[in-house]
Amino acid sequence: MTETDRLTMVLNNAKRIIFTAIAILIPILIIYIGSSRMNTTANFDMVQLEDGWTISHADLYEENTSLSSASIGLINKGESVTMERSLSRITTPITCLAFRTILSTVDVYMDDELIYSYGYDYAESDKMLPKAYHYISLPNGYESSTLKIIITATEDGAFSGLGEFYLGDRIDIETMYVQNKRMPLFISIFLIMFSLILLLLTPFLFTSDHKDYSIFFNIIISFFMGTYILCYNDMIFFFTNNYYFGTILEYFSLFIIPFAAIGFLVTNNQRYNTIVTKIMLIVDIAFVAIVFVLHTTNTIHMNHFVIYMHLISLVEGLYVVIKITHNIIKDTRSDQSSHVLTSIQILALGIYILIICTIIDIVKFNIVKIFSDAGESTSSISLITIGALAFVICLLLNYFFHCIEHIGAVSIKKHLEGLAYTDELTGLANRAKCEQELVTISRTKGDYTIISLDLDNLKNVNDNHGHLEGDHLIIEFAELLKKAFKDSYLIGRMGGDEFIVILYNSESKAENLLSDLKLLIADKNSSDRNHIFRISASWGFAHRHELGEGKNASDVYMLADSRMYSMKNLHHTKTLNKLYQDIGNSVKGGEQS
Repeated sequence: MTETDRLTMVLNNAKRIIFTAIAILIPILIIYIGSSRMNTTANFDMVQLEDGWTISHADLYEENTSLSSASIGLINKGESVTMERSLSRITTPITCLAFRTILSTVDVYMDDELIYSYGYDYAESDKMLPKAYHYISLPNGYESSTLKIIITATEDGAFSGLGEFYLGDRIDIETMYVQNKRMPLFISIFLIMFSLILLLLTPFLFTSDHKDYSIFFNIIISFFMGTYILCYNDMIFFFTNNYYFGTILEYFSLFIIPFAAIGFLVTNNQRYNTIVTKIMLIVDIAFVAIVFVLHTTNTIHMNHFVIYMHLISLVEGLYVVIKITHNIIKDTRSDQSSHVLTSIQILALGIYILIICTIIDIVKFNIVKIFSDAGESTSSISLITIGALAFVICLLLNYFFHCIEHIGAVSIKKHLEGLAYTDELTGLANRAKCEQELVTISRTKGDYTIISLDLDNLKNVNDNHGHLEGDHLIIEFAELLKKAFKDSYLIGRMGGDEFIVILYNSESKAENLLSDLKLLIADKNSSDRNHIFRISASWGFAHRHELGEGKNASDVYMLADSRMYSMKNLHHTKTLNKLYQDIGNSVKGGEQS
């Protein structure tokens, strides 16, 4: 197994561990938080007013019926639903009637006496009524009284079905609402916090060498998906009492999500940056702009555009699902050997899950709203919530995987560069690396010293004892260089018997280090008495300041090289004679044996 294969295996194992940890631990944590184990019991009696109602709407009149079975249909502008029933006493300090309405005015009567009214200020100014929670404190002696509630729609298709009505202590009712919505509350806050963390990291991620514009769309998707889940489940009202703001924020978040999702695909992966997706992105931007202008000018309210947004999202979602499915199949067929998802594939999986869940919830919502007796009061976006969580988990995995892949790519690149710039025989820098460093230090302003070294009589050793002995001589000399110049900037082999050493700001040390090398050579020759030849080398060095302006490191090296040859010529004859003497002694020793 090569070093590259070993590194790839380690990184793939890291991916598997991270994938398993995040994909399992986060859902388990959220499921546990959303479970009924964390629920608290009510302090006082609480009753859901489900049965015993008399409901009238247009031609509909039903007595002693339940809210969930009342077939009121889709309520349009100006239409009213009247609900009546008698009340029984429950044990609470202050009894509160609680219920929710959508885009409608409300009148509440107790024995034909008006005790509560809501929404007429919006209706008179022709503004869109928000969805709202109503908490009405009942007067003393309410038991056995007749409760009458009139809900009047102010928009076409304002609502369908009747929600849940509760009688009890207000704190107990609000606690129950939160407990029932704990999981979407936790997921929505998780998404919003994640988007804020990404926002803080944006300057660092965007100013890197690889500018990733998709991070802006990551932030938009995470923030507005979390905001939409928070608003749809009415949890926003526990942070603000401004129902109009919460309703507008819900619609705006809903309309901005398709734009952010398509923008994310276009900027994240070149395969999705097509003419079709660009057209879809333009349509989404135009849609949001038109809705905003028409609503703010009070021409057409936001709620009328939900059905069109659903249709656009369905078309775009189906196209993206088909495109992602095609790419996943293509990737699988092209790389049968890979069993570990890449960062791009894991992100595509997150988008895929989110879009599938969104399509299912959109279809389910419209079917329930139009055709079900219970109406939209029983609808939910549980799948969108799960899909959003899956998307963020995949997004987290994508960043982790991307970091791992980047580390792997850098490590492999360094390994390959090491192979390309390393002399295979000695492990020193090869000629290409040495020449590259000469160019590099030519740009520096500091002083440096270059030493040129030459291993004496290598050719004679190769000719008389073979290249294996010559290679052994080169290796031994290289080891001595590593010991003598261990603090140097570069130790390299220029080729054959030629070596180079570069020292920074070490003019005074050059001679001392060469003296150390000389001692190491002498020690090696004296300790290795069984060897048939002795190590000998010539050298010369030069400092940058010795040359004038306009000279580079190559010029310094040439000066050092010329000085090396001067030394080589001085003791070449002595070294050669000694070599012949060693060879003669070896031959005599062979004859005697």
